[in-house]
Amino acid sequence: MQAVYRARKKKIEWSLTWCKRCTIMVPKLKQTTHHTAQEHDMSTSATYNIDGTTFYCHWDNYPAGAAERFIAMVDAMTQPGTDGSYRVTEDRRGGAAFAFIRGNLDAGPGQDTGVEFAYTLTTGPGNKITVTMLDVYANKSTTLPLDEFIRTHANPERVDDAQLVLSITQRDDYGPERTVYATRAVASRVAAAYAVRMQRFPETNPNHQISHKRMTEWAAAVHG
Repeated sequence: MQAVYRARKKKIEWSLTWCKRCTIMVPKLKQTTHHTAQEHDMSTSATYNIDGTTFYCHWDNYPAGAAERFIAMVDAMTQPGTDGSYRVTEDRRGGAAFAFIRGNLDAGPGQDTGVEFAYTLTTGPGNKITVTMLDVYANKSTTLPLDEFIRTHANPERVDDAQLVLSITQRDDYGPERTVYATRAVASRVAAAYAVRMQRFPETNPNHQISHKRMTEWAAAVHG
């Protein structure tokens, strides 16, 4: 038995099809702009191991979908400050694992042995994040830096340039360099915020100097 539905506004026809793995009826798109028919035959489930914590996501976890999940993670990780304090970016803690949950509310704890993809995010020295993608059926894995993974796999019909993730390298005189991740839109706003903050202090003030340095780092990433 098959039921067919038509969304009047989006003009997308879809039907319910039987998912053998999940033993439930799931949507199967007949027409789409960003998925293949094969990708809609199943739920395309995946696990995301983020610095040792594993999450399970049931839908849309093919590489392009994973790229969008990582964009949501970064968007939940880095945002401009809005409380009028000295902070240019909001104080959001917990690292990539907490940000992934904040950005992907359908993600849950645990593992599923029947997944089609397994993604491993590793935060290394200097806060640099790499993504290892395992295609379970093909038994093939690839590893890329987080921002490069997103640029490689994001679907341009769904993700525009402002949503792409940038890696910003911050350097301090008192410690090692540190990588911060943000979408291009957010990075542009942060650079502008540092420019405003810089003007609040005379040029000889250390706050002026560090704000100028941060503005330069973030602007370089935006226009790089």
